[in-house]
Amino acid sequence: MVNLNQIIDQAIDNNVKAQTALAAASVASASADIAVASADAISLDRQLVENKATQIANDRLAVEASAATVAANTAEVQILRDDAVTAKTLAEQYRDDALGFLALTGLKYDHFDDRYMGAKEHDPIRDNDNWLILDGALYWNTTIKGMRVYDLGMGIWRDISAASGALLLTNNLSDLTDVAAARTNLGVYSKGETDAAIGAVVATKGQPNGIAPLNASGMIDVAYLPSYVDDVIEVATYASLPATGESDKIYVVVTDETSDNNTSSYRWTGTSYAMVSNTLTGADVAALYESVIGVNRYTDAEKAKLAGIEIGATADQLASEVPYDNTASGMLATNVQEAINELVVGKTDKATTLAGYGITDAYTKIEVDNALALQNQASEIAVTPQGNLSSTTVQLALEELQSDINALNSALGTMGTIEW
Repeated sequence: MVNLNQIIDQAIDNNVKAQTALAAASVASASADIAVASADAISLDRQLVENKATQIANDRLAVEASAATVAANTAEVQILRDDAVTAKTLAEQYRDDALGFLALTGLKYDHFDDRYMGAKEHDPIRDNDNWLILDGALYWNTTIKGMRVYDLGMGIWRDISAASGALLLTNNLSDLTDVAAARTNLGVYSKGETDAAIGAVVATKGQPNGIAPLNASGMIDVAYLPSYVDDVIEVATYASLPATGESDKIYVVVTDETSDNNTSSYRWTGTSYAMVSNTLTGADVAALYESVIGVNRYTDAEKAKLAGIEIGATADQLASEVPYDNTASGMLATNVQEAINELVVGKTDKATTLAGYGITDAYTKIEVDNALALQNQASEIAVTPQGNLSSTTVQLALEELQSDINALNSALGTMGTIEW
């Protein structure tokens, strides 16, 4: 049989357990939420911590940079401090120098002040520092309007003025006590002495041993010049000259019988006439020219002969350069060399031409060439002597013939134009 009370109790107990489990679950859920929240908070705190750490690190770097800057600034400040110390030392030195210069300037001014005491109405008895007045001290006296100098030996003030022997500009030397002595000391003339000296010179104008005056043209008149300057006497012949001449004159003889009637000029030496110049004739010039050693003049015939020589002609012209007139010869040659070649080598009546020069039975160049063509050894070919040739071989005959041709060429080379 089921016990209700047990069932109820069991149900209540189960209910309590369920409620407890539910409560526990709620607590657990809440704990979980709290844990999540805590985890989030922890995560946030961690981020904050990391950010703070980063900021601290950045701040540390900034502090280190600031420390470096401070260290650099400290070094610069030390340099500036050293410079300031140096500047202070120099400033103190300049100050001491300035003080020294100031003291020296003051001393120099004091020395100057002791020697020039300035402007005063009366003679001072003490200097500006109330000391004894130095010998040679000066001051300007406003009463007499003049400088005074102190004479320590006499204990008095002396004026620097005309009264003391000084020269003043405003007096224009009128304060000299002895003008004549002053001029003598300076080595100058007085106005009267100068006028007298000039007058004495002017008085010699135009006088012997004086000065020659100038005319209106600024020239010296002829009257004051020596006679030889413009005295030229002209005579017709040498015989017309005065028996005794004047040494300062020039004598011109128009027709001088003593010099081929040429115009001549003479001067009187005191005892005779000496020729100064003479007009030369062509004959005179030629004679003078011929009188020079090693110089000879050409005659008219010689000059004409020279004029006939062709331009470019020389003493060593070649035969080919000498022209030849072939008009009457029947030859083609126009110069001596071509004429000789044509005469010896190719002319048809060569035997007659050569005979005219006493050469007979001569071989021409063509004949010699033909003979050489028939025999290579000319010295081995026997020939019978002919005419004026005594050779017994072709070689000897050629050599003998060549000798005759050379003689002919030489003879022709010394001749002029050949007339046929």
